[in-house]
Amino acid sequence: LAGTSIQARQILAATIGGSIQSSDELGVTISSEYQTNTFNVSGNVGDNVTITLGDLGSANIGGDFGGDLTVNATIGARPNVTINGDMDGTATFADSATLTVRGDFGTDSDSLARMDIHGNAHVTIQGDMHGDLVVGSRLESLVADNYYDANVFVGGRINSISTTNTTTGNVVNSVFQAGLSAGDDGIFADNIDTMPDVFEGGTLEKIVSFVAGNVSNSIIAAGHDIDTFRANTSISDSTVVSGFVLGHSAAASLLNSSNKADHADISDDMSEIFGATTRTLYYGDLGTVYLGTATATNVNVIAGLDVGENGVFGIIDDLESRVLS
Repeated sequence: LAGTSIQARQILAATIGGSIQSSDELGVTISSEYQTNTFNVSGNVGDNVTITLGDLGSANIGGDFGGDLTVNATIGARPNVTINGDMDGTATFADSATLTVRGDFGTDSDSLARMDIHGNAHVTIQGDMHGDLVVGSRLESLVADNYYDANVFVGGRINSISTTNTTTGNVVNSVFQAGLSAGDDGIFADNIDTMPDVFEGGTLEKIVSFVAGNVSNSIIAAGHDIDTFRANTSISDSTVVSGFVLGHSAAASLLNSSNKADHADISDDMSEIFGATTRTLYYGDLGTVYLGTATATNVNVIAGLDVGENGVFGIIDDLESRVLS
């Protein structure tokens, strides 16, 4: 299908018996202005394939997905999308969505795989998560075998994040934030080339439950309470903080595809990430915090304390004395 363009006011149902593949020079474009009830591909969806739909009932991709999917939600139907292989592409939903990836979401640390869901989200990954997830409203559930180099920013509440196996599942070099909105345009501003729009910034939202086996070199933050945090086996070089929202400029830096290689180890950037001037201090409690049966080393557990301009908890500067709890 390289070089093919399919455009219609409405594609009620689409079934493709093989794969959708393009070439480097010739892409594939499929677009429908109104509702598509089903969109099924028995094989892979390759790179340089762009699919734009007005609304979507369900989609099933039989293999890997490396293209770009956009659902504009003209009538607000909630799509249910299943990818039976790996996902290294991008997906954008103007409203709520349910997604299942039966392979890996992002296949390595440099992956540009990303989901943007502007409403509520329910995401199941039956492999590892290397990619980025931005949710505008509530994250109902997120589960993956392991999280490596993952970024999860949620404008509303996080109900549940977990590893599939809550004893052996790993969370490594990853950032999770409840209560950071990307605003009306869905894009975090870097305060250099772009400036924040209306409603962009911190909100008073909680994490209900975060459960994993091993957590290392990671940030778990909420603009309000964290009811339950459990690293059931071990935790190291990580921060769990309630009542604190990372700055939108920090989110922009972490999500910027050209910077991916620069964040191979976020421990090198912790002070910069925490200390961004666009951060917001709220008040928030910590409920149950469990720091493993094996080891807990170099861990910050913080409630309602500002990090200060130096971006380091525990080293007092002019602003770190601000406390809301």
